[in-house]
Amino acid sequence: VRRCNGQIMRGQIDLLVEHARGRIIIDYKTALENVTLDREEVMHYAGQLAAYAEITEVLKPTETSQTLLVLTAKGEAVELHCATE
Repeated sequence: VRRCNGQIMRGQIDLLVEHARGRIIIDYKTALENVTLDREEVMHYAGQLAAYAEITEVLKPTETSQTLLVLTAKGEAVELHCATE
């Protein structure tokens, strides 16, 4: 996918949930046992989730209400507030 900023990305959304108030994009990280959810580490994935939000909004114009990063090995999740442009 070529993003509006010209960047080309390839990926797959792990889970997309649509509901009355918009959609939720969830990205699972299963192999990151030693990762802490500090700001720097979390922001490393913000661009990926922003790209997912951007492409889903192009395909079906509905607002993305949440983007979540889930570290399954740690049982932790964090909501990312991603700009789509």
